[in-house]
Amino acid sequence: MSIYDKVRTLISALGWVDASIYAMNRCCQAAGGYFGITRYVLVAQPVLQNSLLPSNRGGSIVVRELHAVEDLGPDAPLAPALFAARKARGSICLGAFDRTRLVGYLYLTVGAHNDEAVFARFVPLPHRNAVWDYDLFILPKHRAGVVYLRIWEEVFKFLRKRSIAWSISYIASFNIRSMKSQFRLGAVLVGHFIVIEFGRRQVILLARRPFVAVGHESGRRPEIRVIAPERKDI
Repeated sequence: MSIYDKVRTLISALGWVDASIYAMNRCCQAAGGYFGITRYVLVAQPVLQNSLLPSNRGGSIVVRELHAVEDLGPDAPLAPALFAARKARGSICLGAFDRTRLVGYLYLTVGAHNDEAVFARFVPLPHRNAVWDYDLFILPKHRAGVVYLRIWEEVFKFLRKRSIAWSISYIASFNIRSMKSQFRLGAVLVGHFIVIEFGRRQVILLARRPFVAVGHESGRRPEIRVIAPERKDI
């Protein structure tokens, strides 16, 4: 495929704006990675009431909350030190197991979330009715199966028990597959922002006040409030 064809394909998939940002970020990474630019979309996933799978599918995948490093099991795709650090910060991890092997997981934060990739403090709103989710991971050979839906089924059950109606997160705008998967579950777009990286600092461009914020990897973290829509079905 020629460069021209690659550019046309990229623009067709992402649109002019996101294709341009993606290309700029790739150039920055090729130049050493000190600079970078990414656009993210904010999505609110409604907590669904119904099962996502027929009763005869997905039974071999068991999803449960992980309380300690020992719960990860053998050959886990999640580093014990990272799990322990997130646990200490109050995050909740739901892990999917195929027999004794951890094959996927998703994290939830109840309340404000200090992100690891975007140097900001995300606040899901309304309080007590929305949580933050992050780092959904599934082993490659299980991505075409039922693990994704089994994880979300158990996440929804977990949140329904706590009378929580929304789970909010961000997705890189070039990650079309993840966005399509979320939207198929009924997720709605609630905002977007652009992150410009300068080493350990980030300039965050927002669509509403304060419009521009600056975050540091080990220091100041601006607060980004993300408001879920009103639910009329609960």
